[in-house]
Amino acid sequence: ARDVLSPFIRRNREGPSTIAAIIPAASSFENGATGKTLGFYAQDVYKPFPNLSLSFGVRFDREIDQSFGYSFFEPAAERARFDLLMSLAGNEAGKSDASGGDNNGVTSLGVQSDQLFAGSPDIRLATSFITDPLKLAAISRLTRHHIESTFTLPGIANLFPGDFVNGQIDPRRLAQHGVFPQRREAFAITNNNLAPRLGISWDPSSTGRTKIFATWGRYYDKLFLSSVVAEEGPDVINRYYLLDPNGANGLGVPNHQIGRILSDAPPSTHQVDRQLKTPYSDELTLGFEREIAPEVALSLRYISRRFRDQLQDIDVNHSLRLDPYTGQPLDDFGRVGTIISGAATRQPDGRPDLYIQNFFFNQVLRLGNFNEARYRAIEFAAVKRLARRWELQGSYTYSRVVGGAEDFQSRLGNDPSTVEEEFGYLDYDQRHVVKLNAITFLPHDWQLGLSMGWSSGLPYSIISRFFALDNADYQQFRTRYGRTLYNPVTGAPHFEPLRRNSERNAAVYDVNVRAKKALVIGRHAAAAYIEVFNLLNSDDLRIFTYSPDQPDRFSASPNGVPVQEALQLDATRRFGRRFQFGFQFDF
Repeated sequence: ARDVLSPFIRRNREGPSTIAAIIPAASSFENGATGKTLGFYAQDVYKPFPNLSLSFGVRFDREIDQSFGYSFFEPAAERARFDLLMSLAGNEAGKSDASGGDNNGVTSLGVQSDQLFAGSPDIRLATSFITDPLKLAAISRLTRHHIESTFTLPGIANLFPGDFVNGQIDPRRLAQHGVFPQRREAFAITNNNLAPRLGISWDPSSTGRTKIFATWGRYYDKLFLSSVVAEEGPDVINRYYLLDPNGANGLGVPNHQIGRILSDAPPSTHQVDRQLKTPYSDELTLGFEREIAPEVALSLRYISRRFRDQLQDIDVNHSLRLDPYTGQPLDDFGRVGTIISGAATRQPDGRPDLYIQNFFFNQVLRLGNFNEARYRAIEFAAVKRLARRWELQGSYTYSRVVGGAEDFQSRLGNDPSTVEEEFGYLDYDQRHVVKLNAITFLPHDWQLGLSMGWSSGLPYSIISRFFALDNADYQQFRTRYGRTLYNPVTGAPHFEPLRRNSERNAAVYDVNVRAKKALVIGRHAAAAYIEVFNLLNSDDLRIFTYSPDQPDRFSASPNGVPVQEALQLDATRRFGRRFQFGFQFDF
């Protein structure tokens, strides 16, 4: 337990220190899927005139991916039915939106407000023959996780207090209340994809020195098998404890500094959209090419790519709630506050709160076609073909690429509060790229080659990763874009949101050289070569993410207010100059 939990020990600036853990929900699991693809294509070139070529093509692909998972459900729809039945049972009485209700400014007393029961001395007892079945019907609308285990469910403990012992309920009792877990089921995803392609090339002077061309095509990818096995596991469970500095409980038994539990959440799980489509891209290229001298040509191209139906997983079991007066997301809880009579209070953490939909799950990460990306570029190229024992290629590219994620398994989409900051530059977006490649053939079978490049900096994000509690006291490991600022006088936290990939790395130079000597060994051809990479010995730092928020490291300022000093970079530094020797032998 110590080895698993120690990476998540947090000595907080405010409130008690805590321990967080993310552990598998099952001791073993097995993933498996099969995929079948079948493709047909046809292509032809038609030349109505000697200086005009038209190309036509079409490709048809049928894709079938088979796997297994568990009953598919909609947490938001289930919660809406649950809330409706519970409001009829009078569950909104005495609750507000800030405390976890969803009253929308109106409190419904349900059947208890009916004038038929106005004269009853105990309105709850008088209406129990109606409200109790309503509660049973409401709880049966929420799907339960397929793993049979006992979980702490503080969000529903008040519904059936007689069935809870020490904050836990036996799953067998849930079936008596109409709560049923997910069922294992096989599913198949079938997609029929038709991809047309068109092209035109025209030489207006009919001399073979000028070319104006355009192409358009649709290109389908495949649903790789790792994208359809998410429901098979492993699911994870978040645990949250108070840090016990004594290292032993009240009886003197060692507890590895794991104190009283703060959050005992149900598992987080995955869903695969049963209507999952094959990702594809539409590509348009417009170009002009002209030979300006013997063996020398210049070209100009415009490239536009639209990546559609891209895969991304999002959390569909949490949502935000807005303050009706300010229109901003509520921030009433999130972190553990002070300990009062053995119980930990909840305090604002300067970040939007998350509200659960289905109490029997923590995160429900649904994989679907929720993402897209756009790439546009203008490319200018010059080519000196091999003549007089040397050749040269050079190009300059101006490009922009934006989208929602670089990887379908990224944390984008896992936090509803970051939706507005997610769409932005992708991590391979470069505004300017210059390349130059040259080679010359020298006497005595020597070849010298040069490769040079200059590119503007790649983007990176300022992120804040932290553990926080939702309205059901389930722990969330959250990633937000921005940083937490603290009032220099009061120390109150305030989160400053930033757009993803809002920062830029420095520009990068790259120079590589190569020398090759052709040899003849007997009746066989051979060659020896030496290559030098990063000739300028550049020591470039590529930053991927910058995390200024580190709540476990602070120092005191002269006025006594803690000052944040932590700095954390997820980055790589390029190696220095490198040499490579090689020998080639043909036989």
